[in-house]
Amino acid sequence: METSAPELEKNHSPLLLKKIETIPDFLAIRDRWEGLLSQSGSESIFLTWEWVYNWWLVYREKRELFIVTVENACGDLLGIAPLLSRKIRLPAGNLNLLEFLGTGEKRKDEVCSEFLDFIAPKGREEEVMKAIFDYLLNNTSRWDILNLQSLLNNANILKHISGKKNKKLLFWKASNNGRGYNYLDFPEGECADINFRKKRFQKTLKNILKHGEVRARLCDSEASLAEDMRSLIRLHQLRWNSAGRPGCFSSLKFNEFHQRLARHLLLKGRLALQLLEVNDEAVACEYCFEYNRRLFIYQSGFNPRLYKNASLGHLSMAYLMEGALARGIKKAEFLRGEEAYKEKWSKDKRLAFNIVIARKNLKGIIYIAIRTAFENMKQLGKGIARKIRKVK
Repeated sequence: METSAPELEKNHSPLLLKKIETIPDFLAIRDRWEGLLSQSGSESIFLTWEWVYNWWLVYREKRELFIVTVENACGDLLGIAPLLSRKIRLPAGNLNLLEFLGTGEKRKDEVCSEFLDFIAPKGREEEVMKAIFDYLLNNTSRWDILNLQSLLNNANILKHISGKKNKKLLFWKASNNGRGYNYLDFPEGECADINFRKKRFQKTLKNILKHGEVRARLCDSEASLAEDMRSLIRLHQLRWNSAGRPGCFSSLKFNEFHQRLARHLLLKGRLALQLLEVNDEAVACEYCFEYNRRLFIYQSGFNPRLYKNASLGHLSMAYLMEGALARGIKKAEFLRGEEAYKEKWSKDKRLAFNIVIARKNLKGIIYIAIRTAFENMKQLGKGIARKIRKVK
């Protein structure tokens, strides 16, 4: 663990910055990480220790840990920059890239970590952000590019760098999700569940009840987890293979990561793996996470060969929403993607951003030029795809 020269707190006690570079040190900070996250304004499951640690175990090849921590003189943890370091090749030579843990995978292996940030306790965000960025600026020999994905507009990082200029750095910012992430604020009141009982839900349920007993259940024990995960993978792959696409679980790394993660989240009470069953056979599923009274709707699946006149996906989602409401969930996050069903549940959206902070040299200029061109092409492709879908 590398230690830097101390900064000063507002009350003049020193802030000590350290760098975690080994798995034993990463393991050792688990409880303190979770404690700090609970004191922060973060509402993201993707910043929990379980998410980033299990991701690291699967995706660490050709990467190095670069987790920066901030402590006060008493050893209290005040900040975490959950970063990694890796090298990429450019025409100008090798480039040292810093990015969030949970990002930077190959597209086929991507887990889509969202709503990322540097972690700090409420009320001390700016102080901690300044200490972390000062540390990074004092160690520019270790990096060329700071590539940060999926920050909400109220992220600590964006607040800190907003309006700031630095003669040695270049800044680049772009939306990472086009038209925005759908989210749903749950209504309150004794009759709130009526809002989720759509006519289509009732019609679908009536059609499927003709075939037998229908129930939705959550995976709630380690004994059933392995079988329930197999059902999730089978139904997810059936859904996407029928549409001519490979499905996320075709990636061995993606699969391994979620097998590890699901067990950790189940033990912490953060896994919401729902199976919709007809006569005890799983026909649809929702793979979600719960954190800080938020429901993160991550993956789903259903058997497209069954009940073709009924919408299994819609029925499964309706059960999920009603169950979440009963458990006291306050907000559902639909995450990345522009699937049509999200618009049916909520039209409320918010943007997230990718930012790049580059050293002002040839490598930095080339990297930002490449990123700008890539982003423009990606947005153009999405626009064309949306027009094609409308025509169909």
